[in-house]
Amino acid sequence: MATPQTLHDIIERVEYLRTFLGLNKSRFSGEIGLKPQTYNNFIGAQGSKPSIELVMGVVQRFGVNPTWVLTGGGGMFQDEVSEKRALETLRGGSYDSVVADSYQREKDSKRREDVMENLLKKMETFEETLRQMDQRLQQMGNPQDTKR
Repeated sequence: MATPQTLHDIIERVEYLRTFLGLNKSRFSGEIGLKPQTYNNFIGAQGSKPSIELVMGVVQRFGVNPTWVLTGGGGMFQDEVSEKRALETLRGGSYDSVVADSYQREKDSKRREDVMENLLKKMETFEETLRQMDQRLQQMGNPQDTKR
């Protein structure tokens, strides 16, 4: 018998699939042959038990590995072809372009991180320079004090 946690895990994997595919709840539920309200009952506060229609919908429509949906074991998709087909259909364009876009976003993110790291290093150097200048000024004393 499935435990409430196991059933919750199934719903979490289905939601992960939905976000991975970049679909809103309404479109996703339509793609797998469910009414949006029925799908919302699974993922919402009602916490309805996942139905065979839900599981079979994602398996048949997207080529998802049923073992992954039910237990989390194995890969998300039955094979690479299923994954490519799902991404090409839903995200528009070829799998290669989807992967290239993803790679470019990751590369841009890395570039931003590098720029931020470089700026932080420059700030640290600047702060050190200011500390050294402050120390020199303190060593020199205040010139106003010597005139009195």
